[in-house]
Amino acid sequence: MTDPGPLLQTAYINLLANLTLDSVAVPVWSGQAPNGQTGNYVILQRGETLNRADKTAPNDFVPITLDCVTRLRSGVISDIPCDALVAAIQNLLFPAFGQCALVVPGYTIWRSRLEGVRPLPNQTTGTDTLVRRIIRLSHQLTPGN
Repeated sequence: MTDPGPLLQTAYINLLANLTLDSVAVPVWSGQAPNGQTGNYVILQRGETLNRADKTAPNDFVPITLDCVTRLRSGVISDIPCDALVAAIQNLLFPAFGQCALVVPGYTIWRSRLEGVRPLPNQTTGTDTLVRRIIRLSHQLTPGN
């Protein structure tokens, strides 16, 4: 059976390609951002796909982690832009209660769940300050549309 994880990852990248904050496009990187990336950006990590098939249907559970980052070069340090980024992502992923905007070709998403948002302590190095929020999500998929 095919692992739906890479297809789900592609669906995230396609959906988040439309992400903006204050009319500025927010880049989404898979795995790691380029060195020196500034402003707001998102790093997407796909976790291990867990197959939980039962007698009635195949089920795959795929965890996704979105590392929301605001890198500030100077001036006032604030959590507000990073929190606004988290809210924009949540609104894009879940436009209405119980509705997920992701489309995975060849699969039906039975359940999408926001597991939590974890703030990390701000990191200051030289002239940069990183403000980060980790969004953890999980999805249950079965083959077929």
